[in-house]
Amino acid sequence: MGIAEAALLVIWCISGFISGVCSLGGAIFAVSAAPFFLPLREVILVSCILNFFIDAGVALMHLRSCLWKSLLPMLATALPGSVAGIYIFRVLPEFWLRILVGTLLIVFSLWTAFGREYFRHRLIRKGVGRKAVHGLGGNAHHLA
Repeated sequence: MGIAEAALLVIWCISGFISGVCSLGGAIFAVSAAPFFLPLREVILVSCILNFFIDAGVALMHLRSCLWKSLLPMLATALPGSVAGIYIFRVLPEFWLRILVGTLLIVFSLWTAFGREYFRHRLIRKGVGRKAVHGLGGNAHHLA
């Protein structure tokens, strides 16, 4: 086994760990680190296949606590988004695919670090989120 193969094993081991801890971000780590050892198109394809199995394993562990009524509408909108993403992946030249993936990684990282708190506080200050927060708080016993 060469250095590249060993590095890829470590990258996807860390990716699986991140997915298990917080159920997101594993693919972000893998897609940002693995292109040092594989072409980006291969990284994306391998990441999709591996994340299917990683996510299926995590989902099976948490199957009983899943909120199925919330899941079905999200699934109905995620599938068309995936089809659009596959189309872009197949049509976009390698150069533009790298720019798109890099931009999305930066935007997602910034959103994760700063965006959620900023918009949450802004919505609560305007009163928009206050009703939603109180509604969730009143119904929190259903989530446990």
